Amino acid sequence: MGVLTGTINAGMPARNRFGAAAYKIDGDRTSLLALTQLHRNGEIWAVTKDAWTDFQASEVIPMGHVDNLVRDGLTSFVEVARQELNIAPPYNLEIGFVGLANMLVSVPQSQMQYANEVTGPIYENEFHYPAVLNDFSVDVVQKVRLEFLRGLYDLAGVKF
Repeated sequence: MGVLTGTINAGMPARNRFGAAAYKIDGDRTSLLALTQLHRNGEIWAVTKDAWTDFQASEVIPMGHVDNLVRDGLTSFVEVARQELNIAPPYNLEIGFVGLANMLVSVPQSQMQYANEVTGPIYENEFHYPAVLNDFSVDVVQKVRLEFLRGLYDLAGVKF
């Protein structure tokens, strides 16, 4: 079980009173970059600071990177649920952001291609996208990813 970052094989394994965990420390070695927690009841929670960056004196959400995090996270966590925990669909999930207020987003050139332009700001502080995965087909994952991205873009006033 990995963590939600842009690096391969990221995460130090750990264990706590809630169950198994994996974490990655930020480069300064004093704060967490990402944490994935596998709870004893089968819930998998993941948080990361790797979903935004500083660009042109603003905090920007690089949407291509966020799309990759969502795709990789869904794939990894469903694989853990199915193969290691023997939990069959449906899977309830929630994807979201907190701390969005005043952030900008990268602008799509077309679906799944991004320019070095940004737009926004986002005025809401939080965004949550709930979904139920009744199966884990490519089409279902694609639909969840696109609906999540569309909702996030909508907060910045961008049609996607």
